Amino acid sequence: MILTPTLWRTCRVLGNPTRLRLLRHIVQLKRASVQQLGDLENLTETRASQELRRLQARGLVRAERDGRYVFYRPSPDPKVPSARPILEAAKLALDNHPDDETARLAWAFGNQRRLDILHALQTGSCNYETLNTRVAMPVATMFRHMQVLASNGLVVRQDKIWKLTKAAHPLAKTMLKLIQA
Repeated sequence: MILTPTLWRTCRVLGNPTRLRLLRHIVQLKRASVQQLGDLENLTETRASQELRRLQARGLVRAERDGRYVFYRPSPDPKVPSARPILEAAKLALDNHPDDETARLAWAFGNQRRLDILHALQTGSCNYETLNTRVAMPVATMFRHMQVLASNGLVVRQDKIWKLTKAAHPLAKTMLKLIQA
């Protein structure tokens, strides 16, 4: 199954602790300048600008120029269908979960092959061989991805059967809905 690269790439962006903290500041402040955000994270203005552009490229924030200053606000890009639900999930996560947990979970979703595995498990629990047939990837590669998914509580193996866990984290719930479509 081919899924929009935006999903895994957006998660990879959110999987970076610095970018996640910048998003937290934008959400809390509602509107913040590059310089202000850089100061809050002890980043140079250039580095802050680069990280903010990555968030903007995924459709999670909007940049507005006001004179010589650029301000960012938490506003999903309507051209990126997944941006609104992911931004809403990120806001909930930032309010209710530790940043390191959210960053690790986002990183777990930040790979197309892991999204393929999760999508395959949405059709039903199965053993390793059946799962490997569904996703068609080398065994060592699938094993490595399964370790990442299991260590983040997204999948579990019981009696040689792999299955999805019930997602409690808002980002996990949202991502599983998006890859199901």
